[in-house]
Amino acid sequence: MKRQIDLVVVWRLDRAFRSVVDGATTLQTLRSAGCGIRSLSEPWIDTTTPIGEAMYHITIAWAQLAKRQLTERVKADMDRARAEGKASAGRRGPGL
Repeated sequence: MKRQIDLVVVWRLDRAFRSVVDGATTLQTLRSAGCGIRSLSEPWIDTTTPIGEAMYHITIAWAQLAKRQLTERVKADMDRARAEGKASAGRRGPGL
């Protein structure tokens, strides 16, 4: 059977994957089909080369870290707002 897709192009890697496991599993699946991944916004991401593949994994690890840090900050803000007696942190009513 002839391969129909050679390359998957994403805008930014952190928009496509937010977990190391998800990104690694997806890459493995694509590679087994003879397909690579490239990023338009990050020219160093090109899984068809050894360096590009290493940068792919590093970038996904950073995206996962950023997601976890954001989650922690939001949770801390909500906890602080509750402790101060506010209904919900980060939410604004109409017109605010």
